[in-house]
Amino acid sequence: WNLITGAILSGFSGSDAGLVFLLVSSAFSALLGGVIQVFVQAAITRGALAITYGRQIEISTLLNTDQIPQILLGGLIIGLATAVGTLLCFIPGLIVGFFSQFFVHFALDKQLPAVEAIKASFAFVNQNLGTLIGFYLATIVAAFVGALLCGVGLLVAIPVIIIGQAYTYRVLQGEPVAP
Repeated sequence: WNLITGAILSGFSGSDAGLVFLLVSSAFSALLGGVIQVFVQAAITRGALAITYGRQIEISTLLNTDQIPQILLGGLIIGLATAVGTLLCFIPGLIVGFFSQFFVHFALDKQLPAVEAIKASFAFVNQNLGTLIGFYLATIVAAFVGALLCGVGLLVAIPVIIIGQAYTYRVLQGEPVAP
């Protein structure tokens, strides 16, 4: 890593080098974090979707490995797109993250291949933009409040956010949700 950043930074000086290092580090973190997050997100999303279908959550549901190659590929694609977006001064990376937030839901629930699940997520968010911006802002507030409580509140906020996301996914598609 030091060799890579040293080679990148050799053409820059002073504060420019710091900015380039920050952008490259952020992009690398987004890529690596995105791939790891996909594995965890798949298990949690399986559980949340099971709840919205009224099914009992079992360990086998959470550890099911179907669609993992597609989810990993999609996570890699989204991670790369987010990394590039982050290099383009951060905002484009946020936009990619926002529009791809339901890709795992589509990959798991509709058994779509990676690229199709990403396209479906972008189309879904675009069709429900007003509602999903409001929902997204509400999740940020819930996570922020949970973090303010010494992080302990996140133990409540994060599961509520994830189940809320699965519920929103189902409702905005006009699908029934278990009571």
